[in-house]
Amino acid sequence: MFRTISGTADPVQCAEIEKQRIEESAGDSNKSSASTDSDPDAVERAISQDDNGHGIEEYEKVSPRPSVGLARTVSRNSRTSRTSRTSRTSRTSKGLSRITSRLTTHDLEDPGPPPDGGLKAWTQIAMGWIAIATTWGWINCFGVFQTYYTLNLDISPSTISWIGTTQNFLTFFIGAFSGRLLDAGYFLPTVLVGATLQILGIFMMSLSTKYWQLFLTQGVLNGIGNGIFFTPCMGLMATWFSKKRSLAMGCASTGNAAGGIIYPIMVRELLPKLGFAWTVRVLGFMNLGLLALVVCLMKPRLPPLILNGVGIPARLIPGYVADKIGQLNLLVPISWALCVIAWGWMAVHDRAGVYAFAIIYGIVAAALQCLFPPTVAALTSDLRVIGTRLGMAFAVMGFAALTGPPIGGAIQAAENGGYHGAQAWSAASSLVCACVFTATRTSLVGWKMKAKI
Repeated sequence: MFRTISGTADPVQCAEIEKQRIEESAGDSNKSSASTDSDPDAVERAISQDDNGHGIEEYEKVSPRPSVGLARTVSRNSRTSRTSRTSRTSRTSKGLSRITSRLTTHDLEDPGPPPDGGLKAWTQIAMGWIAIATTWGWINCFGVFQTYYTLNLDISPSTISWIGTTQNFLTFFIGAFSGRLLDAGYFLPTVLVGATLQILGIFMMSLSTKYWQLFLTQGVLNGIGNGIFFTPCMGLMATWFSKKRSLAMGCASTGNAAGGIIYPIMVRELLPKLGFAWTVRVLGFMNLGLLALVVCLMKPRLPPLILNGVGIPARLIPGYVADKIGQLNLLVPISWALCVIAWGWMAVHDRAGVYAFAIIYGIVAAALQCLFPPTVAALTSDLRVIGTRLGMAFAVMGFAALTGPPIGGAIQAAENGGYHGAQAWSAASSLVCACVFTATRTSLVGWKMKAKI
């Protein structure tokens, strides 16, 4: 009976059983009293029994039962505690897993061929447009800053130009490494680091008052930040499109032209009104908001394994045509056209000719620039390494951006301010470019004019 009570969990049932046990105990006591009067041996039995009529040996066997029930209760509490700890650990692990999956693409499965359109795909193009505008818009406004530095720092223009050329070089050269991080599945951390460095460089630039400070902030820190996030953004856009890739990336590349208009105008208008420091800070806050959108909305699709204003229409039309006839097929004749126009620059002698040259050269150069990334993508059979390929290509371009303006300035200085030597250098470089593109196509398909590549 004691065993039944100790194992009962219901209080009401326990009370009823206890009442029944007391009544039975009272009846047994009366019987025992009567029998002891007539039977002497009953006295010994009564002594050997407890008040409830149980034998001492039986009581000793039954009495430990409450400790067994307690052990069961402790065991249940222990299991509940372990289950609770396991549940909390599981939730923490799932939370960390969600954060990790957002930072990398290691958990993504191969989604198959590019969607070639849709809201998500075109959102990537829009964010790529912003990334390009914040990169090259900021770089293109260096010309306005250069004039300001020349007037206020008493330093020669050729020396100041090293700030801009260093920034250009690092923007391209760092892409050789940051593009690989896209392929390895670390797009978001890479873009976060790059954007942070660019914004940090801009705000530190606003505090600079000496040449070496401007060189480190605007030239080095901005260049590194630009290079870290620019190439991965270009590579990511290519993974969302296939048949319309050239058109899509051509649309994104108009950010270069738009940024090249907006940023210099802002600098030119704000410098006299706000001064140097707050002009730079305004641009820094603008880039901060725009790059925050890029970080939030630009998402990778694949898992890892391994002259500004006239350029907008020129970046759209060639992209559309290239999707029809082949990227390299269009890039070759455009490069030869640019070469011819560059040599024609030497025949320009008046202001009207300069304007006409700037418009024509800007259109053709913009077409060449917008076709270069999709051509690299078209020649890459595995899009999972597109970031690495673009990074390598941009790294080579970085050396041209670093050395081109200083070489041109040195040639001009050697001619006592004349332009013919620098113009010939530019045209000769365009000729080498056209020859390389032509040799590339010939090595792939020979002289077959109808081959789409």
